[in-house]
Amino acid sequence: MFYIIFLFVWVPIAAVISAFVFTVLWGWFMVPIFHLPQLSIVQAIGVGLVATWFTVTNYDSVKDQDFGELISRLVAKWAVYLGVGYIAHLLM
Repeated sequence: MFYIIFLFVWVPIAAVISAFVFTVLWGWFMVPIFHLPQLSIVQAIGVGLVATWFTVTNYDSVKDQDFGELISRLVAKWAVYLGVGYIAHLLM
């Protein structure tokens, strides 16, 4: 039951939040530097899926962690990315 809730509730929420962070960082750096168009949330989800396709994920390390720990690490990752990106954006 837990895995069904995880798949149908958390995964879509995480995809949208991750795509939001990606679109913000894209808008701060890729648009002004390379004059690329701004991405929508849906486009960012697609780019993220393509990028994930080409990366290696170690699922063995993930399955040993508590669900709350996984969520907190993911949220912390998004916060750090946005925070560091924001500081870099201010320095441009």
